[in-house]
Amino acid sequence: MQKVNKSDNFNELGEDFAARAETVIMRGLRATPEGLLCCLQWSAPGADPEGARHGLRVVLRRADGGEETVFDHSEAGLGEAGLAMGNATLFGLCDRDLGAVVVNGLETTRIEAIDPGLAPAAGALSAACQGYVSALAAQDGTLAVLEEYVADEELCQRLSWAGGDGAVRRADLAALELRAGRMISGLVFWQGRLCLLVADVRAGADVVALDLAEASPAPQPLLARGAHRFALDAAYAAACPTGAGLLLGSAALNDSSVMLGNWGGEMLLLMPEGWDLLVGQPRFSPDGLKVPASMQGPGFDAAVNCAVQAIAAPADAEGGPVYALVQDFAGETIDDRAAIIADFREYRGRARLFVSRDLGEWSAVEMALPVTCGAVTSLAVTPEGLAVGHEGPGRAGLPLTLVAVAA
Repeated sequence: MQKVNKSDNFNELGEDFAARAETVIMRGLRATPEGLLCCLQWSAPGADPEGARHGLRVVLRRADGGEETVFDHSEAGLGEAGLAMGNATLFGLCDRDLGAVVVNGLETTRIEAIDPGLAPAAGALSAACQGYVSALAAQDGTLAVLEEYVADEELCQRLSWAGGDGAVRRADLAALELRAGRMISGLVFWQGRLCLLVADVRAGADVVALDLAEASPAPQPLLARGAHRFALDAAYAAACPTGAGLLLGSAALNDSSVMLGNWGGEMLLLMPEGWDLLVGQPRFSPDGLKVPASMQGPGFDAAVNCAVQAIAAPADAEGGPVYALVQDFAGETIDDRAAIIADFREYRGRARLFVSRDLGEWSAVEMALPVTCGAVTSLAVTPEGLAVGHEGPGRAGLPLTLVAVAA
């Protein structure tokens, strides 16, 4: 067990902002040379449900202790549903590097560039979006967004992207055979390609890649059927590019009244030449026998339904510490797998933190999150320690906790 100092909350960050909100959710964190960039979604009730206000704010907490508001937007009229925590109401969201933010408003979708290099792409996609944006990813001036919309009473998904020229393009997703129980749950750029994290509650999650430089990019499979763990790796809740490869953290999603096997999350390393099992269940695959490099089983040796909610690594250091946060499931029991969606906010129970320097040996890190903490949403490695973003009521302090980790 690695010993650390007592956790500390950034309660001084935007006290006026926290005081006006009933619910605050940390949508994303990014450590920059200037300080810690925080993307917060907030909700405050009104005199009636339609009068409730919802907002998205991006704040830079500078290294000298000062604060700077980078983006601020609020509106009313979303109704009671807007007060809910979790992915059920993604009023606001951001990409993993906080290069851009999305506001899913009542009448329009607004995409705003935080990174000036994404401004042409953000402007073009704002004008082109006709659905509800559920995920986005950015790299080198290119911004990709995943929209959701209803057609013939079925939920559908559409993937669009734009670059510096402002031209919007769309992908043909027919080959993915998306349907109820099989939907794209996340986007991440890796090795110059856009990776789609496809949740499949029956067959297991897939990872496919699109080369956006091609005229008509076709999905290229990278990982199939939950890395042959099938429905016990129904989705990838976390993805983090590193020098060694793309780190993935899995989730089985909703509990069943009859749980067979170990439902703990796994850690996998996706590489250009294949994949390795870091933490998880030993098994045979088309690539041969896979044994976890850490010799730790699913859930880091905890036989409970838990997800690897977030993974973080220093952006400027090769071979630096990598952190993985695992959280227990605390949602509804659903026996019909087809009725399950990839809502990782259902994992809002006990949280555990692990660290590794070689991806082979993982050790537990002491951590104390606030009792008001809901689902953990993001991690960022800062000079002060590890910043943990989570759900939490605004009046009890902002949903941000600093864990002082050993160097």
